Amino acid sequence: MANSNTYSIAKKIKNYFRNNSIIEKKLGIPPDYQAKALKSKNFLQSNWHRNKLLILEKVISKGKDKILLDLGTGSGNLELHFHDKVGKIIGVDYNDEALLYLQSTLTKEKIRNIDLIQADIRKLKKVNTIPKADYITMIDVIEHLYEKDVRKLVRELSNYLKKGGKVIIITPNYHSIWPFIERFLERLNLVPRFTNAQHLSKMDRRFLNKLFSENGFRCNNFTTFNTISFLAPSRKISGFLCSMEYLLKFPYGNLILAVYSNSKSN
Repeated sequence: MANSNTYSIAKKIKNYFRNNSIIEKKLGIPPDYQAKALKSKNFLQSNWHRNKLLILEKVISKGKDKILLDLGTGSGNLELHFHDKVGKIIGVDYNDEALLYLQSTLTKEKIRNIDLIQADIRKLKKVNTIPKADYITMIDVIEHLYEKDVRKLVRELSNYLKKGGKVIIITPNYHSIWPFIERFLERLNLVPRFTNAQHLSKMDRRFLNKLFSENGFRCNNFTTFNTISFLAPSRKISGFLCSMEYLLKFPYGNLILAVYSNSKSN
């Protein structure tokens, strides 16, 4: 983007600033990484990411009265997919370049019901303009935090939820074959480095349910997916298999879907 255009785009992002200390920049991860992965000609990669959106459609109710708070937007696959299904989306991320990429896309597509905020989700209390939401989503996010930061974040989530609101998490399942896949992909240099660089916490069913229960949440839905569904060359077959994985609630799939609600929210 030209400098003048970059400036006009940046002005639309609340709290925007250049952040050169983040791990994504140090590892050379481009700001449009997730967007490109979704559209990749490599069907394994595109299925992996498209199936996340398919699963989210099963747990996010449509409605123009719905507010969705997305913590860790990345390049905005969720925002671009759900903007016409809910009334408002607030996207929060600390990656200024990813937010610039997404805001540029929103401006180009004339999408006006998405507000972007640059902030570290470990320090949400410093952002005083976040409305209470019907849904809080964290897609491929909490594994990037140290466990102490995950615990702190979960303790604070009720502050941003309406009564009966839900927290939706998608994260790698470390009670599956995912750790072996992770090491294999790293060894072949097919993905940016995960171990001890991006993936700082290892999530599984027992840890998540215990953590959310301790903080007044109840589990509404827990399943796994992308067990084998992402392996199908056909997008249609991959989607069908993913839906079956969702229904069967097989506990050892590669990705966890967890939905928690807190009736004490107001």
